[in-house]
Amino acid sequence: MSLRWRLALSMGSLLLAMVALVSVSAYLTTNSRLREEVDTSLDDRASALRLLVNRGGLGLPQTAGIAQLVDSSGVIVQTVGPVKLPVDLREHYLAKEGGRLYTHTVTVDGEHYRVETAPLKNGGLVQVARELKPTENTLGSLRRRYAAISGLVALLGAILCWLGCASACCSGCLLESLLACL
Repeated sequence: MSLRWRLALSMGSLLLAMVALVSVSAYLTTNSRLREEVDTSLDDRASALRLLVNRGGLGLPQTAGIAQLVDSSGVIVQTVGPVKLPVDLREHYLAKEGGRLYTHTVTVDGEHYRVETAPLKNGGLVQVARELKPTENTLGSLRRRYAAISGLVALLGAILCWLGCASACCSGCLLESLLACL
């Protein structure tokens, strides 16, 4: 393999590594921010519904989004929205004993949901959920775009280096050839 090809491949590899590093960093930041926004929206909804029920409301309003009310024995009393959320041992315990709210991810019928479980002051709990499909679609699109951009930048860098080496080599100066590729 000629020096020209080795320099072009080295430049392409270096650019690929740099752009991939930036892409991974941007992806992780975006992922964290999107998940934070989902959790914040769940927090707001859970707080409002918990306040409503704790003040003696008769149930959840039909505009609550995906939500459900669970009594102190862990039985689902009311479900709002198209999905019945799972009630596991931790929810049973929180419904009976109280405690701190928590947020977790569940899968219902093959779909991922982020769920916040908020205990009520007199026993029972409120669960609110948000489907993660839009978030997952956005992140999947970003992964594909970042991969394509990384590959394209590496390829263009290698081509430009190869062409730069060719023009420098034609002038007959090896030092210019090396500097042009760097």
